[in-house]
Amino acid sequence: MVWERRDVVGLLIRRELHVRYRRSLLGVWWTLLAPMLEMAVLWAVFSQLFRFSTDGAPYVVYLLAGLIIAALVRNTILGVGSVLGANGALLARIRVAPQLFALAKAAEMLIAFTVSLVPLILIMIIVGPGVSLWMPLLVVPAILATVFALGLGLLVAPVAVRFPDAIVLLGILLTLVIYLAPVIYPLEIVPTDYRWIVEINPLTCYVDSFRAALYEQSLGTPADIAGMIGYGAASLVAGAAVFTKLRQSSQIHLA
Repeated sequence: MVWERRDVVGLLIRRELHVRYRRSLLGVWWTLLAPMLEMAVLWAVFSQLFRFSTDGAPYVVYLLAGLIIAALVRNTILGVGSVLGANGALLARIRVAPQLFALAKAAEMLIAFTVSLVPLILIMIIVGPGVSLWMPLLVVPAILATVFALGLGLLVAPVAVRFPDAIVLLGILLTLVIYLAPVIYPLEIVPTDYRWIVEINPLTCYVDSFRAALYEQSLGTPADIAGMIGYGAASLVAGAAVFTKLRQSSQIHLA
């Protein structure tokens, strides 16, 4: 169905990008600036107050890499979760599968993620470890993370139509999930008794694989790869099934 309607998906992606950057004073530059500002604040706090040792790359690279992949997951979940409410009036007027809007939103977030790699690559060139020929491996954790987030977004979207505040609560929950993954800190500083909490966090395998592809010339451990595929497949299957069932049973009411 997606391939047959690829022209519609392309149009929706262009529409999402236009709306996204039209509302921003800095346009596409905000995609570059936002993670840099967040990274600068966290780097100033954690690199000075806590002396983290991050093997393979300086802490500033370790931190920005974690923030970028975590933002991809978070923004995709929230974006897809809000897509029905944001496009309710349009969906009520035209005969387009709402899943295409969700797919376009996920693609928009993936494009924004790609743009945000620019400052990360520049920092790697300046402070190390430099750019590797293996960097194209980044596409694997990026796409699998998007699939995982797309599934969760589809799972949330029907609920968000009825209860718009669910998106706000979800944003708070996702912040907690990010802090319970090795985005800002390395796993080694977590007390042994509590490491299992970080290890079972789905975000952890995507973060670890992204960093491994970035400067370790690999996709991480076999557990990371299996986790990315498993979490992504389970999320997408569950999200698509729940979304379709609620849609067909007319439990999704669009404005």
